[in-house]
Amino acid sequence: MYKQAFGNIIKKEQLKSCESLSHSELMLLEASKPFPGYDGQVSRKYYYLVLDGKKHLPLDAQIRLIQAIRIQLSVHIDICASEITLYNKFYQAFRICSGSPKIIDELVSHFMIYGLKFYKHQHIKPFISQIKVYKYFELEEIGTKVFKSINAPEFKYIQISDKLEWEEFELLVSSANQNDLFPGCDFALASLYSKEGIDDYIRVFSDKCTSEKVELFREFIYEILQKQLIK
Repeated sequence: MYKQAFGNIIKKEQLKSCESLSHSELMLLEASKPFPGYDGQVSRKYYYLVLDGKKHLPLDAQIRLIQAIRIQLSVHIDICASEITLYNKFYQAFRICSGSPKIIDELVSHFMIYGLKFYKHQHIKPFISQIKVYKYFELEEIGTKVFKSINAPEFKYIQISDKLEWEEFELLVSSANQNDLFPGCDFALASLYSKEGIDDYIRVFSDKCTSEKVELFREFIYEILQKQLIK
């Protein structure tokens, strides 16, 4: 079974200021540790262009803006609407996945045409940010309530019956990190829209996480929830 749906990911990343943007007056953050729980090499590079926070930009407006810029550039760029915590406050941002920040200079020029205002540049040392990314998911079912991303199979998704609050999720992750079966995995919360409403998932990231290990992790999660150690 395949699933295609819009939704979001909530996770933590280690961010820091990026100094290689030609528009040096703007805040560009790079994820120095995009998957803090993962102990392997990560080829993806993630950057965040942070809006100044003075005016809220509705989600549909952000998505339409991204769509328009993709058409203008005539290339597909992995860019998503997102929110990040900075100085204990949530800011809207555009998350860009790119091997180099050079493409971001061109993106900034297009954003400015639409009158967007960005956070002013500051030198920021590495810090942990809670991040919410809005994106489109394409998943394939590989087990009972277990899915993998079609475009990036190292991302697995385990469907859960109820929404977890962030504090509950962190307790679950802490328990998983103490279990030798799941070393070097990074976890996140995911929510996908469906005809029933919203489906909730736990995202597992690791290139070493086989389908069999994900099934074990699903059983581990369900056991914790059934014992009401979390809820």
